[in-house]
Amino acid sequence: MNALVILSHKPYDGSKVVWNGLRLVEELLDSGMEVRVLLLGDSVIVAHDVLSLGRILKDLIAKGANVKYCETCNDGSDHSKINLYFDGVEKSKMSKLGEWVKEADRIITF
Repeated sequence: MNALVILSHKPYDGSKVVWNGLRLVEELLDSGMEVRVLLLGDSVIVAHDVLSLGRILKDLIAKGANVKYCETCNDGSDHSKINLYFDGVEKSKMSKLGEWVKEADRIITF
């Protein structure tokens, strides 16, 4: 069984929505599920090496999570001029999200 987790919430806004999404990803991985994560909108900054949620994401990648970020979302953001994405996070397009949706047994959004 596989799960697609879509993170699109602004991280570091005090709500902990993205943090809870990452916690769920870890639980799913630990239970043996294949997990794909797509970072959309403001969530693309989670994949920046300098932020604390990025360290959590690195650990999830090491555990087997397949992580991509929306290239269009990144290009339209304030941080598009810097390239702080770390190994294991790949840029993607909406077409890849469409593929992942078709293939997913479970889809979860945060």
